[in-house]
Amino acid sequence: MAGTAWQWRNVGSAIDVCAIEVQKITIYTAAWCGYCRAAKRLLDEHGLDYEEVGVGDDPHFRERLQKLTGSFTVPQILISGEPVGGYMELVLLAQRGELDELVAPTRSA
Repeated sequence: MAGTAWQWRNVGSAIDVCAIEVQKITIYTAAWCGYCRAAKRLLDEHGLDYEEVGVGDDPHFRERLQKLTGSFTVPQILISGEPVGGYMELVLLAQRGELDELVAPTRSA
């Protein structure tokens, strides 16, 4: 799900206020997972905010992730509630320039 932020812009002599839909990133991680650390580092390098959900202490986390994302490994990344995959899928999105597109805010007047 996207959140809403407000942006103020000067347009000529007027001030335009528009709502910006901010795409929410959620990453499911485990403390022992190197790919989780790498995925968070990649998101940080792109200047993207995310919510981290630690699941490593949950003995049933693989079952819950499977239901939520279709996969049972960590990390699992969701953008606006839609699963995009794990670390390798995130890297591919970034290499193709699609990550920034996916999380780009959408504007509404």
